[in-house]
Amino acid sequence: MIYNRLILVFAVVCITLCVSSPSVMAQLNDSLEVLDYSQPKEYEIGGVKVVGAKYSDANAIISISGLQVGDRIRIPGPEVRQAIKSLWKLRLFDQVEIIQEKTLDNVVFLEILINERPRYVKHSYTGAKKANHEDLNDEVGKFLVKGGIITENIKNNASKAIEDYYIEKGFLDTEVNVIEVKDSSRRNSVILNFDVDLKNKVKIKEIDFVGNTNFKDKKLQKQLGNTKLKKKIFAGSKYIKADYETDKEALITFYNNNGFRDARILSDTAWRNKKGELMMQINLDEGNRYFFRNITFKGNSIYETEMLEKVLGIKKGDVYNQELLNTRLQFSEDGRDVSSLY
Repeated sequence: MIYNRLILVFAVVCITLCVSSPSVMAQLNDSLEVLDYSQPKEYEIGGVKVVGAKYSDANAIISISGLQVGDRIRIPGPEVRQAIKSLWKLRLFDQVEIIQEKTLDNVVFLEILINERPRYVKHSYTGAKKANHEDLNDEVGKFLVKGGIITENIKNNASKAIEDYYIEKGFLDTEVNVIEVKDSSRRNSVILNFDVDLKNKVKIKEIDFVGNTNFKDKKLQKQLGNTKLKKKIFAGSKYIKADYETDKEALITFYNNNGFRDARILSDTAWRNKKGELMMQINLDEGNRYFFRNITFKGNSIYETEMLEKVLGIKKGDVYNQELLNTRLQFSEDGRDVSSLY
């Protein structure tokens, strides 16, 4: 019997708490009402205030929200949703809420709750050599403005700029992590630390040529003066995009100087093997080989044709070489060119 009485007493207490709980909540929030989302109600805006604005102008925030005293809105309704969207578009806050402070009959008083994003003061680097800091400052300076708002987009762009800078130097796997450090000397301000992990330089394991029938791969590889293969453990080997583009032009110049004036690179691809080394393939169209045929001079009254032909030094049947032709006409360093006669 004692056991049963204990059970009954406990049950009565539970029921009492559960029943009394809503009345307690009603007393704490007697100015608020439960909103039925299936039946929006129309209100007149009696007041709008901003909470959390330390550096932003409250009146400007209210104006941008579009919620003005005297306007009639539905709650729940599209007006509040649109106001939140408009404030998010500013990218000045990392939190935007609009709550119903109180209602008096059909008049509603609203609060716009915001949390302002921190502002940029300065930045620093870890993992990057001091000799590179000035160049890196030029890169991140495109996105960072002292006193400006720090957003995820700004941090991502600055990080990407640093990664691209090192990728151009052959560090293809560079990773940059941005760490925000609060500036204790200023309110709502942060110092950005760019933690740079260069990892290892990517080595070129193989450069394969497709479509070359007149020159072997080794001969063509020599024309790529800056894009070298990894032949030995400590041998220099790196991929730098700008140098590689220059080397491709040098490759075509080599073909042109050997009579293949129509030679071109159809495509080129690069990928990584299991060891992370770079594999490259260049697809070529060598075209036909050209030879000099007849060379004639016109308008030469001072020097005989035989003299000009001797200085030119190019005979019928020689392999076409545009660079040699230009040099013998007017750009020879030793002065052996036709233009120097005049």
